[in-house]
Amino acid sequence: MSGKKNMPENVTIIIPSYAPDDRLLSTVLGLIACGADDILIVNDGSGREYDHIFAEAGLLPGCTVLVHDRNLGKGAAIKTAMAYCVKNTPALKGIVTVDGDGHHKTSDIVSCAQRMVSSGKVILGIRDINDKTISPRGKYGNRITSFAISIVCGFKIQDPLTGLRGIPAKYLSVFIKTAGNAYDFETNMILDIKRNKIPFRKFDIICEYFPDGKKSHFRLFRDSMKIAVEIIKFFGQQFKYLLSSMVCYAFEYIIYRIMLGYLPVLGITLINYICRLLSGILNFVINKNIVFRTKKKNFLTALKYIVVVLFVMLLSTELIVVINNIFHTESNTVAKFIKPPVDFLMFFLGYFLQRKWVFSSNRSKNS
Repeated sequence: MSGKKNMPENVTIIIPSYAPDDRLLSTVLGLIACGADDILIVNDGSGREYDHIFAEAGLLPGCTVLVHDRNLGKGAAIKTAMAYCVKNTPALKGIVTVDGDGHHKTSDIVSCAQRMVSSGKVILGIRDINDKTISPRGKYGNRITSFAISIVCGFKIQDPLTGLRGIPAKYLSVFIKTAGNAYDFETNMILDIKRNKIPFRKFDIICEYFPDGKKSHFRLFRDSMKIAVEIIKFFGQQFKYLLSSMVCYAFEYIIYRIMLGYLPVLGITLINYICRLLSGILNFVINKNIVFRTKKKNFLTALKYIVVVLFVMLLSTELIVVINNIFHTESNTVAKFIKPPVDFLMFFLGYFLQRKWVFSSNRSKNS
């Protein structure tokens, strides 16, 4: 990269760092050569043996070093730097987070800053996850997280753990409050983008990985579990309702098929009522205590729940009977297979009624 100063003004570069090597200094020097005049490095509890590296970095022009007494995690380091910027840089246009291990090219860092300033949007630098030089744990962690986010958020980000991000100053107050102190912070940031409807753009970057470099600090199992928990919490109430419904429906459908096979004399209507009743009791207990966690008295809540169950049960049963009669076959063949799609529709109706009416008082706390 040439020495041309094309880094936008009033942009702070944030570099979270734990147990760095000399590539931290190389990264900083490259940024200074590109015109970066405000670089914030966070020593995330690296230990005394690394003090000389941070001391040398702190002497470079435009560099400030913040220190955590102990290792708190990458997310905590970024939030510490964000809070410092908000307090001490009133003319700030935005920040760009950068890995201090030399992976990010200075040209991509400058491009990220320019795109952020010109668009006023959050910018994400996206790596090619199929790059063979990326460590297996980083590759699989990204793929798992990307898949989960695509389901929850409705959009695909191929590299949700990217360390190169441009954040306009107006959004810092949102991300300072983002949950998570380790790699889960990066995922939670994506979820906060979705939650707060913050506009963002992606652009392709090329990372450099060195064969003699240190292993990634990303812990595949532990950090993946943290990320999964945060995604479930984001989609919490709906996710728990889905699991509750799946368990209760499996219980109901097994009984339904058994009774339809061994007690056909009872008829479709009565069998469906019996199955719904048993499943409804189980579902009420789970939804009240786990999904919606309401503290309302059982009688009133149960009464409302019964009304909803009866309504959904009657509607479900009538739809099954009507459709079965339309395609009248022997041995109730249609009735055996039409129940799942009908009850799939009832699932959404039941959730809406329970959320808005039966357990509404605790919605804001548990959604």
